[in-house]
Amino acid sequence: MTRSRRSNKPAFRCVACGEAIEAGQERYEWEFRYGGPHRQHVTCGYPKRSQLTQSLLGEVYGTIEGIEEHGWGGSVEEIVTNISAVKESAEEIKGQYEDAAENFGGQGPSAEKAEELDSFISELESAESEVENAEKADDEDDDEYLERLQQIAADAVGNCP
Repeated sequence: MTRSRRSNKPAFRCVACGEAIEAGQERYEWEFRYGGPHRQHVTCGYPKRSQLTQSLLGEVYGTIEGIEEHGWGGSVEEIVTNISAVKESAEEIKGQYEDAAENFGGQGPSAEKAEELDSFISELESAESEVENAEKADDEDDDEYLERLQQIAADAVGNCP
């Protein structure tokens, strides 16, 4: 991926905001092995992890990014719901990797990704249980309690393969 400025070429479209990238504007540019380049204004931020992959995991990354963008939630139930959303997304993708691995006798890179996702799902389940069963400490106010639970959730999704 490169960071560059436009010259006097025709305008490109930013993948984040859809606006034209004018001559002289800084942009990020990346491309995959097959397909054309993708461009994004520097002002729209660094490309997200889900934008930089073509793997099935992009869906899981997108779910995590959406939650992180809007916050983990202001209650225990919202935090648990968000962890469950990531877990469901990971389970769906794990199933797709397992189906792909069946064609190769349960071996190969797809089987390895399915195993990694299985481990990640286990971490999410334990984080979900930890958040549900967490008790507020005596010296902890409500905000500190929720911050602690949000950190447990963030740490669990931070281990996404």
